Amino acid sequence: MDYYTPTTTQHQLHTPNYVADTKLEYLIILSNRHKVPIEYLPSYLGHNYWLAILMQTIIMNDLPEMDRILTINAIDVNTPLWKNLTAIWYAAMYGHFEMVQHLILRGALVNIYDNDLKKSCLDIAQSNNHKRTAYLLMAYNAKKYVAKKVE
Repeated sequence: MDYYTPTTTQHQLHTPNYVADTKLEYLIILSNRHKVPIEYLPSYLGHNYWLAILMQTIIMNDLPEMDRILTINAIDVNTPLWKNLTAIWYAAMYGHFEMVQHLILRGALVNIYDNDLKKSCLDIAQSNNHKRTAYLLMAYNAKKYVAKKVE
């Protein structure tokens, strides 16, 4: 089974090492990682199971599945998925325009910052050359990352 292997520094820092190409592959990886049969994953991981599945649907750009998971499990769109970053940050990183638009309409905050990479949603969309997504974020007043001064 071939797994998705991050190639850039940002993906290595911000994409979990158990990302797969299909939902079934992903469940198998999670199952192996936690040493729990697939059918017991939801009860074993609880709410974190749905956050992990949500992250996978964002990476796969599966908007209907993402919407279903958010609605059925009553997950707030501003809930951190990985490294304290939310769904909109990852959707912007992968340039998923429709997904970013949908998350904004669901109330996602556009000014989410990554303090490790020193990038906002807008910065990450621009640095990955996702111009359409960057323009959408700017239309909703997304700001670039500004380092805070430590005194």
